[in-house]
Order: sequence, then structure tokens, then C-alpha cells
Amino acid sequence: MFNDIFSSIKQFFNPEMLSPLADKQKEEAPRQIQIPPPASQRQEEKMQPYRNMMSRAQEPSPSQEGSSSPGNFIEMIKRLLGNEQTRELRPRPPQPTPSTIRAVKTTYPTSTPTVTPTPERTTQPIEGRSDKFRKISEAYPENYQKLLDLLDQSDANDVEKQLAIDVAAQESMFDPVRKASKHGFLESTSSGLFQFNNGTWRDYLDVNPEAKERGASKDNPADALEAFLWTIRKGIKGQGLSKWDASKDVWGPSYSDEELQPFYHK
Repeated sequence: MFNDIFSSIKQFFNPEMLSPLADKQKEEAPRQIQIPPPASQRQEEKMQPYRNMMSRAQEPSPSQEGSSSPGNFIEMIKRLLGNEQTRELRPRPPQPTPSTIRAVKTTYPTSTPTVTPTPERTTQPIEGRSDKFRKISEAYPENYQKLLDLLDQSDANDVEKQLAIDVAAQESMFDPVRKASKHGFLESTSSGLFQFNNGTWRDYLDVNPEAKERGASKDNPADALEAFLWTIRKGIKGQGLSKWDASKDVWGPSYSDEELQPFYHK
């Protein structure tokens, strides 16, 4: 069987190429232009020896009848030729699957900021002591609140603030532009929050040059309050709180002599 295979392979090659004499004669012979056959024909000629070899291989030889089947021999030839389509594929061992590590997000408890509540104001606003104050503050709450705001901005102590509230309630009912009414044929010049008359106001400006320089007015509530505190603290021409003694019977009983004595000057 193998002799038949080798004979077929030998027929595939050109015998003239195996002979050195043939090579020498080929060199001496004139060259002839040969037209190559078509590609399909060359491919057919190239595959013909293999077809012959396969056809012979399928024919059982007398010496090998019964020893081996043609099918086994064909399988051996295919393995020798390295046919990839008939090569047995070995199963690959299973590859280990890489473990997937998931990142775990750690959450930490967030602290809620503690808001400290603002303590409410426990101190009550300064109020007057007289009964007249209570009636007037209820009747004119806006004017009363404006006086409280001015007192908060001043440096007056509690007793001075209470005196200012009680005197202003009686003199002007907290009206900063109130003017006094006529007394018969006499016309009063008193006006403002504490009812300063023109003479008393000039005396105040004479002893307080700073207020005179800026043009302080008795009808301005802030200037009038400053003049009242100046008068009861330092006095004007020897008089302090006594300038309002005309209304003392309204607010005086609400204070002790010890409280009022520092505001009277001799």
C-alpha cells in the first residue's frame, strides 16, 4: 500500500527535474515562451495526485483484506495531513471564575447640630407707677412705645425712667408736639413731651452749649427727654424736678421721699 502512495507522489513531480543530464539539456535548449494555464486548471492539476491517492487508498489490497477497514486508513491519512476539521478537540478545563468583590459603602451616623433656643426676654419693660400712666398708655400705645424706645437708648436708671413716663403721661399724654391750652387771656408757650416753656428751654440751652450748638428743640422727643434728665440730675437755676411740681399730686404719691429727694436741688 505504501508503495502505491510513493508511486503516486513520484508521479506528481517532473522526472526531468530529477536528472542532472536533463537539467543540462534544458539549459542548452532554446528557451520557449510558455503561456501558463489558467488558475483553475493549475489548481485542478495540483489537486489531482491527492485525488488519485485517496481513490487508491479506498481500494483494499489483497494482502490487507480483512486486516483493516478502509475507513480506518482514511482517518489515519486525514490525521497525517493535519486536517483541522477532523482533529479531535480536547475539552478545556473549566477556568476559575474570578470572584467579584463589591465595595461596601459604610454609612456613619451624622450628628444633628443642636440649636440652642434664644432665651426669651424675661425682664418686663419699665412702666410708670401712677394710675394716670395706665390710662394714658392704654389710650395712646404708639406714643408710649416711642417713649420707651428713647428710654432704652438713654443712660437713665429705673427710677429716672419711671419718673419720665409718669411726668410725660400727665403733661402731654406722650404726645411729642402737644401744645398747652390758653388760660383765660394768657397763652402758654409750653409744648412738647414734657411741656417746657420758652423761658425754661432758653435756660436749658444756656447751661448746655452742646445742645444749643446742634439746635435742640423742645418739640423733638429725643431732645426733650435729654433736657428732662439734665434738669432732674443737675438742675437749672437751682431747680430740678420741682419745675413739674404742678402735677406732683398725680405722680408724686407713687414715690417715696427718699427716691425723689436726689432730684430736688437748692
